[in-house]
Amino acid sequence: MVRLNEDSIDAPGSDASGFREILRKRAEELAKVREEQETAEKTISLVAFELGNERYAFEVQYVREVRMLVGITPLPHVPSFVVGITNVRGRVVSVVDIRHLLGLSITPFEKRAQMLILESPEMSFGVLVNRICGVEYVPVSDIQEAPVNTQGPNKKFIKGVTCSGLILLDELAILSDPSIHLE
Repeated sequence: MVRLNEDSIDAPGSDASGFREILRKRAEELAKVREEQETAEKTISLVAFELGNERYAFEVQYVREVRMLVGITPLPHVPSFVVGITNVRGRVVSVVDIRHLLGLSITPFEKRAQMLILESPEMSFGVLVNRICGVEYVPVSDIQEAPVNTQGPNKKFIKGVTCSGLILLDELAILSDPSIHLE
């Protein structure tokens, strides 16, 4: 085993003369990896979707899965925003239309509509959406507060808006809203 001290690293003609350059390059590469990790930590993963004429998003961590609108059984005597129930791998899950929470106009969904299964430790249900746009990675610094002119009951369900106009919804506020809990 060769032991190197600072004097032997810099000694001309020594086997270790390029050792300092190698260490410098390795340090730069490690620093670059660290910068990439810090950048990744400052982004948020979102599932973007269309609802009405707007683009909305939920944080990926609250979206259990995306499903097609099949196998929904309507229920009698439930609020109008409850579309029905569906079987998700042996679990009965309520399916809701959150447009009433957001103050959006209610129009029939197209055949290509989809369902997001939202989940928190306390609750899960399906949310109808017009179309899934995909997963987007947004820098946290690009998320701005909801516009001041946002009024009414829907303001409490909006976390913020991205620079591109994507409206970030508050999943926990929706999941815990008393009007959705059917007891």
